[in-house]
Amino acid sequence: MLYPFLTLSDGTEIVYSDLRKNGDENYVIVKFERWNDKRDDFDSMECKLPNGDMEKVIGFSTKEAVRYHKKMLHLQDMILECSKEDTELELCR
Repeated sequence: MLYPFLTLSDGTEIVYSDLRKNGDENYVIVKFERWNDKRDDFDSMECKLPNGDMEKVIGFSTKEAVRYHKKMLHLQDMILECSKEDTELELCR
């Protein structure tokens, strides 16, 4: 499941996944997406937290990917906490 997190001034939306496990590792997928009129499709990229690099970068420049990656790392603790809380709420339903 994906949860909305933030919409940036350029229209880029940031969403995050529920808490996921890979063996003993917990992680969250963070996705960035914005509409691109020139391509008539969405620009997108994603990252696995904690400490992941941007992957599947489509339509974003390298400079943009680096800038958004820095923002995401700055907000990493909040994103992980929100994901944990949303995952716990889903388990209670």
